[in-house]
Amino acid sequence: MGTVAEELIQQGMQQGIQQGMQQGMQQGQEQGLRQAILDLLAIRFDLVSPQLSSRLQQIKSLDTLRQLLREAAVVDKATSFQQFLANLE
Repeated sequence: MGTVAEELIQQGMQQGIQQGMQQGMQQGQEQGLRQAILDLLAIRFDLVSPQLSSRLQQIKSLDTLRQLLREAAVVDKATSFQQFLANLE
């Protein structure tokens, strides 16, 4: 058995590892959704722009990114998507 200090250090390390893993998973989901949005817009409308990619990088909410992916799938033209994205601000 370790001392109380050692146990606290071990517990803190475990919490740090767990938080790091959760952050990594969140960031992975964000990046996957961003890429799916960009791919879908490229396929549907031949829309590829650094400005769009940059704007998507600023969005950290998974719910918002999911909403944008759904919108990218159903809009009838690229400008509609761009307007939807602009209205999020």
